[in-house]
Amino acid sequence: MFYKVFICLCILLHNGRVFSQLTQKPTNSEQKESKDSIANVQKAYEYLKLLKQRKPLDSNQQKNYIEQLVQLIKQEKNQALTQEAYWQLGQTATQNKQYKQAIKWYKKYLKLVRQDSKKLGKVLFRLGQTSLKAHQLAKANEYFQQTIVLYEREKLPDKLLQVLNKQGQTYGRQGKYQIAARLYRKALRISISLGKKKSISIFYNNLGIAYKNLGAYIQALDAYYKSLTIKQKFKPTKKTRQSIAATYNNLGIIYKLQGETEKALEFYKKGLTIRLRDNKQLLAAHCYNNIAEVYFKQQKHQLALEYYLKSLAIKTKENDLKGICSNYGGMGQVYVAQKDETKGLECFQKALSIAQSIQSTPLMVDPLLGIGNIYYHQKNYPNALKYFLQGMTAAKKTDSPIKVKEAASLLADVYEITGKHQKALKNHRLFKKMADKLLNEENTKTIARLEAQFEFKQEKDSLQNINHTQNIELEKKAIAVRFQRNINILVVFLLLITAAFAVSYYRGQRKEKKLNIVLTSQKEEILQSQEEIASQRDILEKKNDILSIYQRRIRQSFRAAQLIQQSILPSSLIMQQFFNDYFIFYLPKDVVSGDFYWIDHQHNKLILVVADCTGHGVPGAFMTLIGSKLLDKIIKTNKVTSPQKILHLLNMELDNTLNSNKQETDSMSIVAGMDASVIYIEPQNLQFKITFAGAKNRLMYFDAAKNELGEIRGTRKSIGGYQDVHKPYNETELMLPKDSVLYLGSDGLADQNNNLRKRFGWEMLKTILERNAHMPLDQQKELLVEAFQQYQQGEEQRDDILWMGLML
Repeated sequence: MFYKVFICLCILLHNGRVFSQLTQKPTNSEQKESKDSIANVQKAYEYLKLLKQRKPLDSNQQKNYIEQLVQLIKQEKNQALTQEAYWQLGQTATQNKQYKQAIKWYKKYLKLVRQDSKKLGKVLFRLGQTSLKAHQLAKANEYFQQTIVLYEREKLPDKLLQVLNKQGQTYGRQGKYQIAARLYRKALRISISLGKKKSISIFYNNLGIAYKNLGAYIQALDAYYKSLTIKQKFKPTKKTRQSIAATYNNLGIIYKLQGETEKALEFYKKGLTIRLRDNKQLLAAHCYNNIAEVYFKQQKHQLALEYYLKSLAIKTKENDLKGICSNYGGMGQVYVAQKDETKGLECFQKALSIAQSIQSTPLMVDPLLGIGNIYYHQKNYPNALKYFLQGMTAAKKTDSPIKVKEAASLLADVYEITGKHQKALKNHRLFKKMADKLLNEENTKTIARLEAQFEFKQEKDSLQNINHTQNIELEKKAIAVRFQRNINILVVFLLLITAAFAVSYYRGQRKEKKLNIVLTSQKEEILQSQEEIASQRDILEKKNDILSIYQRRIRQSFRAAQLIQQSILPSSLIMQQFFNDYFIFYLPKDVVSGDFYWIDHQHNKLILVVADCTGHGVPGAFMTLIGSKLLDKIIKTNKVTSPQKILHLLNMELDNTLNSNKQETDSMSIVAGMDASVIYIEPQNLQFKITFAGAKNRLMYFDAAKNELGEIRGTRKSIGGYQDVHKPYNETELMLPKDSVLYLGSDGLADQNNNLRKRFGWEMLKTILERNAHMPLDQQKELLVEAFQQYQQGEEQRDDILWMGLML
C-alpha cells in the first residue's frame, strides 16, 4: 500500500514540472535563435531559387551561392531543405559537366530518401544517367538495375520503359549488344501491352541498332521496317518526319553493309529529301557524306567527290570540325583512286591538321596512313616511313586492331623495300597477330549473332504462346458471359412464371453440367496440342543448332581459303613497282576463284603469267595453288624464261602432279587443267620487246605509236588433260613503244551471257578496249565493269573473271 502511494506522488510531481515548463514563457535567447533559424531557411531557399533559374550565372557567383547553401544546410539540419538542396546541387553540377561532383550530391540525397520509393526511383535513375555521362558504364548499369527492380516491384511500367531504354544504350556502348537486344525486347513487350505506339516504334528502332551491331542484318531490317510502319501513321509533324528520316538512314546503313548499294542509295536519298525540306543542314550534310561513301564503293569517283563537296560546304558553315576532317579524308581517298596524288595529299594534310587541332587521335590515323601511302607510291620512302610510324602510334592509342593491322602491313612493305628485313619481319608478325585477333572477334560476333537469332525465335514463339493463351481466356470469358446472360433470362422467367420454377432450374443445372463437360474436354485437347507443339519445337531447335554449327564451319573454311588464295596473288604494291599504270578486274564466281596471275622479276626483265584453271570455287582454287607452286619451280628455281618452254614444262609438271596417284588418273585428267598466257617483257632503250605464248588464251595490246589495237591468239592447246603431246606451243615476239598497253586475262568475261542467252564475246570486248584505250587505266576499268554489268542484266555469273590492263 505504501509502495502504491509513493508511485502516485512521483507521477503528480513529474506532471507538475511538465506543466510548469509548458506554461513558462521562452527566454529572449531562445526567441532569437528561432528567428535566426527561420531567416537561414528563407535565405537557403533564395539561393536554391537563384541556382534553379534558367539565366546563366557567373561562375564565381555560382560558386559563392553553392558554398553559402552548403553552409546553411549543415547549420540548420532541416530534412526537407537538405533534400531539395542536394538534388539541386546535383543538377547544377551536371549542367556544369562536373559529373563526378554531381554523383556525390546525388548519393547524399539517396541516403535521405531510402524509405520514399518515389524519390528513391528518381535518384537511382539520375545516378545511372550521370554515371553514363561520366563514362562509368558498370556503375550506370548497377544503378539502372536497382531502378528496374524498384519499378517492377512498384508496378510503374511507364517509368520502367525509360530505364530499360537507358540500360540498353549503356550495354550498347559497352559492346554487349546481345544484352541490349534482350532489354529492348522486354521493353517492347511492355509497350505493346500498354498500347504505346511511340514507345513501340522507338524500341523497334533500338532493337534494329542492336541487331545491326551483332551482324544479324535480316532481323535488323525487320525491326527497322516495323518502326518505320508505325512512325508513318503518326501525325506528320517536323519531329515525326526527322524520326522517319533517321530510320531511312538506318535502313541505308544495313543495305550498304549487305553490299546492296542501290538500295542503300535509295534510302539515303529519301532521308536527305526530308532533311533538306525541314532545313536540317548538318543532318543533310551527314546524308551527303553517306551517299558519297556509297558512290566511292561503286567506283563512281566523280559523283562521290560532288557529294563530299556538298557535305563539306555545310560542315564548314556549321564549324563541324570532326565532320570536316572526315570529309577531307574521304576526298583524299577519291583523289588517290583517280591517280591525282597531289590533290589527295592536300586533302589528307588538311584532315590531319584539323585532327591535330582538336586533339582527336582516332581522326589522325587515316590521314597519316594516307599521306604515307602517297609518298610510298612516289618512292619517297623516308617520308613514307615517317608517316607510317606516326600512323602506327596513333592506331595503337585508339586500340583498333583493324588500323594497327593496316599500319603494320604498310610498315612491313616499306621496311622490305628499303632492305630493313628484321623490322619488316617484326611488322609482318604484328600484322598476323592483328589478323588473328580480328578473326577471333568475328567468330565471337558470329556466335553472339546466332544466339541473338535463337533468342529472337524464342521471343517470337513466346509471343505466339501468349496470344494463344489470351485467345483461350477470351473464349472462356465469352462462354461465361453467355452463361450469365442465360441465367439472367432464367431469373426473369422464374419471376414471371413461378409454376415452372422447378423445371427451369433443372434444365439450367443440366445445361451447366454439359458446358462444364465441353470445357473440360476442350481444355484437355488444348493441353495435349501444347505438348505436341513444344515437342516439335524442341526437335526443330536442335536441328537448327546443328545446321548453324555446320554453316559457321563452312563459312570459316571458305574465309580461310580466300585468305590463302589472296596471299599467293601479287599485291598492289608489287604491281605498282613494275608498271606505270595498271588495272585488274578480278571477280570470282564464288568466294574463291579458279583464275590467278603470277609475276617474277629477273635482271630488269619481267615474266607475267595469267591462268584460268578448270572449274571455279574450291576445285578451281586448289588448281591455282598447284599452278602457282609449279611456276615457282619452273621459273624461280629452274630459271626458265622462254614463254614457250614455260608452257611446255607447266603441262608436263601438271600432268605428273595430278597423275601421281594412278587410281585417280582417268577422272582427274578429264577435269583438271588450265588455259594460260605467258609474257616476257625486256626493256630496250625507249621500247619493250614482248615475247608471248598462250595455251588457248590470247594477248591484246594497244600500240601507242600506231594508235591501234592488236591481237595475238594463243595455241589451241590447254595445259593438262587429254592433249596432243607432239603439238608445240607457239611463241610470238613484238616491239612496243613506251606507254603502250597490254591486255590479257581469262575467258570468263567473254563467256558471260545476258537474259537472251547471248554471250558477251571477244568482239565486243575488243570494241570496248579499242574505244577507251586512250583513257587512264582506272577509267578503262570503270567503263569495262559498267559494260559488263549492263550486259549481264541480273543473270547469274557463269565463270570466274580476270582481266588485266598493263601500261609499259
